[in-house]
Amino acid sequence: MKNTNNNLKKLIDIGRALSREKNISILLEKILIEAKIISNSDGGTVYLVTDDDKKLSFKIIRTDSLSFKWGGSEGPVPDTFYPVKIYNEDGTKNLHNVAAVCALEGKTINISDAYTNKKYDFSGTKGFDEKHNYRSKSFLTIPLKNHKDKVIGVLSLINAKKDGNIIEFSDELVDLVEALSSQASVALTNQLLIDEQKQLFRSFIKLVSEALEKKDAVTGGHCNRVPVLTMMIADEINSDKT
Repeated sequence: MKNTNNNLKKLIDIGRALSREKNISILLEKILIEAKIISNSDGGTVYLVTDDDKKLSFKIIRTDSLSFKWGGSEGPVPDTFYPVKIYNEDGTKNLHNVAAVCALEGKTINISDAYTNKKYDFSGTKGFDEKHNYRSKSFLTIPLKNHKDKVIGVLSLINAKKDGNIIEFSDELVDLVEALSSQASVALTNQLLIDEQKQLFRSFIKLVSEALEKKDAVTGGHCNRVPVLTMMIADEINSDKT
């Protein structure tokens, strides 16, 4: 009971922290960091579904034992991490990659050992391991869904640990990470919707300014400059933390 209460309090605290973050890139970083902490995982990745719904783009990558940190506050993910195809070139579903299947089916996938698993293609993982003298073993892959139950991203954790040894993700750990992922999905969806509203507002301002410019060529340049300057001022005010 005490352990359950502690986990519940931890999830509540994480949810509050995630809801306060306004920067999507930093939010994704916090989601992965908190998921790694709560599951005691060595590594992990956060993917986002691309606009065409055909690929998963790497956004945050962390591997503690290799000191790998990309995305979020650590700068962009290198271009060498190519997006994962959800759909193949011929339009068929990519049922060989675990992250792709997670996105396609919207379900959690728990793998005890990537090297003995025969259902998914882990050749890329094995190549990474060989290159960096690493051993990827246990995997937990969880979908991130928006308010319409559509998968918008995937959270993948690697190598849960206990007493210094790599273990599989237990049912208790899966439940905890799924609960965290649900909170993370809400926070992420909110920020994506806010960003969409901002883009819509900016597009509307641009449309109005272009209409005014066509109506009066004399004041047209002025009409274009005013909204640009207005948005610059608004961005500065919004970024001011004082």
